[in-house]
Amino acid sequence: MNKFKQFKVERISNSNYEALLSDSRNVFYSKDQSGWIKFLERYSNASRYKEIQFCSLEVNKKVIASCTLIKSELNINGELVPFYFLTQVITAIGFRGKGFFRELLEKVEAFVLNSGVSILIVIARRAVSDLYWKLGFNGFSHFPVYTKKFFGDVNILEFFRPAVEGDLSNLHLSHLRSNQLSNSKIIRSETDWQRILNEQASGKHKILLLRNSLNRNYLITRDNRVIELSSYGSTKDYEEFFLKVQHCFSILDIGNNHPVSRYLDAKKWTYSERFEPREGHLLKIIGPISQKIECYLGESKEQFGKYRLEISEVDQW
Repeated sequence: MNKFKQFKVERISNSNYEALLSDSRNVFYSKDQSGWIKFLERYSNASRYKEIQFCSLEVNKKVIASCTLIKSELNINGELVPFYFLTQVITAIGFRGKGFFRELLEKVEAFVLNSGVSILIVIARRAVSDLYWKLGFNGFSHFPVYTKKFFGDVNILEFFRPAVEGDLSNLHLSHLRSNQLSNSKIIRSETDWQRILNEQASGKHKILLLRNSLNRNYLITRDNRVIELSSYGSTKDYEEFFLKVQHCFSILDIGNNHPVSRYLDAKKWTYSERFEPREGHLLKIIGPISQKIECYLGESKEQFGKYRLEISEVDQW
């Protein structure tokens, strides 16, 4: 049999995304129709303003390995650095364990480099993260962070109070109905919230609510950094909440798509990226980068690039 092998790259658009991503349905969403619909909606919306490429390795015109590449930027100390986010990596059943995963990534890296981009980032499932490490990826996770330029001492408890057992139902409700899912990784059950409330005693994090009992928004801090922020209720409710958060805290580890970003005065706040070690969050430099960025990432790599830590249950997107 003539095994003609070909690597193909096709731009994902609003007219072809469902056909190109059909293998993702079979692998990741075969038992989750609602998840598949939401997945398609994300790609349909993103394809209008982002460059998304579908990369495939074919044998005799049959796709045996594929992935998608989403082009984006890191903001590192004020310098915008382009990167490709690698996701939906799939090797067809019957072709696994034969080196096609490695070959696909080699072709992808060559494409990325030819596109003038030098950084690849992936969030890998535990089952395949070992392969990425063997292929030269290191443990990084980048998160947006807003930092207040000038900040004085503020009595946080004047405006906020710690969450208690009686707040459990309200926390669960505001999380479920909050805009952008409160920038949390997961939709939590009341049992999850109970555990988080109990863990406050360790001092690792705190759940705070406004002293205004009618406003049900919450925030979660770790070392006085805000790592989760809800936006529940009317616009008036979460605007009041955001105003108090800006007044009381100087560091918001919140994604730039969170609604609070629309209320931050650029004259008072700076936006950048931070890096942390996370299990499954991986980065690889495949080409030339500026000396400033190389130094920054080099220091991060020395600090924690070889360590593989668990994702915290309390974390942001």
